[in-house]
Amino acid sequence: MRTTINFLFLTFISNIKLILVNIVILFLLFEISSRLYLSLRRESKFLDPSRVTEFYYPELNSCRKKPTTQNEHNILLLGASVLNPSWGTVEEEIRNALKEATTKPFVIHNMGMPSHTSRDSLIKYKLLKGNHFDKVLVYHGINEIRMNNYSENRYKDDYSHIHWYRIVDPITQYPELSYYATPFMIQHTWFKLTTRDNDQEFENKKYGSKIKTATSLSSNLNAIADIAKARQENLILCTFATHIPPNYSQEQFNDHKLDYDKHLLPIEAWGYAENVKKSLIVHNEVVQDVSKENGVTCIDLSNLIPKSKLTFDDPCHLTNQGSRIFARAIVSELLP
Repeated sequence: MRTTINFLFLTFISNIKLILVNIVILFLLFEISSRLYLSLRRESKFLDPSRVTEFYYPELNSCRKKPTTQNEHNILLLGASVLNPSWGTVEEEIRNALKEATTKPFVIHNMGMPSHTSRDSLIKYKLLKGNHFDKVLVYHGINEIRMNNYSENRYKDDYSHIHWYRIVDPITQYPELSYYATPFMIQHTWFKLTTRDNDQEFENKKYGSKIKTATSLSSNLNAIADIAKARQENLILCTFATHIPPNYSQEQFNDHKLDYDKHLLPIEAWGYAENVKKSLIVHNEVVQDVSKENGVTCIDLSNLIPKSKLTFDDPCHLTNQGSRIFARAIVSELLP
């Protein structure tokens, strides 16, 4: 009897070991497959699957190539196309103004990318953990308006009614991604199987008359402020500068007859002119309110940059002169 019990016990233990070995092998196979997929299809690194973040936000790679150090004054720019070198000279003018004002070595880490909103900047700021920035400047306001072009029953405060944000939001939820990719790939695979890009079916500028983004912008900026406080980084907010001539019409814009220099993008890229005007007023009020609530500096660029073709290429992108005024208005706050 005892021999039988021992045999059964040993058999049970052997079966458990075999199951555990199979589970480990299955996990390793899935982990290897996950890393291969991310490296081949998402431009990640097999040994570091967390690099998948740079597939969605390639601008983050600048901090990987040149990590922040205590020997330099590190400045982080969070924004959209107005800050991007492909759309103007704001970064260059900031660099020139800083060179005139300080002899301390500094590095500008520019995360400004076309079409991005405060939600993107919040995600990027979270992903930049491990870096320390002496100054963090946030410049958002107009791209949020595009989020309004959806009905109230479709709109989501975290912008997940937009397919892009349904894709990128999860990448901040897997801090273990540097070590193993399996949990992220399970979520990503499920997402690919169950979600499609159907934004165009629901987007309509007529919905932009209802400003739904004030709460979202406030939430994103407050979250950035909370991170800045936790990291002991100096946050600077700015109201958003725009120029919409009284005689604006899309026809006149297309004919290059308005008070702009290059006429790059018509206001209809964001919504109907009247809706954009109203939304910008609300968004700038939100920026000012968030700065007061968090006790951080707010630079009122909306009123500091003159409105004419000498300073604006279109409703929001700046000429060289406009970029110079932008830089000189903020440089004192960026100094060590």
